[in-house]
Amino acid sequence: MRRFVDLAGGGAADIAVIPTASLVRDTGPRYERIFGEMGARSACSLDFDTRRDAEESGRLERLNRATGVFFTGGNQLRLSTLLGGTPVAKAVRQLNAAAFR
Repeated sequence: MRRFVDLAGGGAADIAVIPTASLVRDTGPRYERIFGEMGARSACSLDFDTRRDAEESGRLERLNRATGVFFTGGNQLRLSTLLGGTPVAKAVRQLNAAAFR
């Protein structure tokens, strides 16, 4: 996880945590705290409970500002079911592609 913070910008890292795969309610806030303790400038949990959530402009704007996107563990089928084919999935692919340019 420390390597992730470094790759996301170290002390300037702005991390979007997507805890959607986990059914444990405090997963997002727990990772926000962990990344903060590791020196990230900010970490914000973006949970998507419905496909409609993955279309909300505020969540998309926040995701697009991130310098790193962290998916927590859990039920990965839940991720593909709720996010697959949505604007969030497209944004994540674009962010990933931009990281390797």
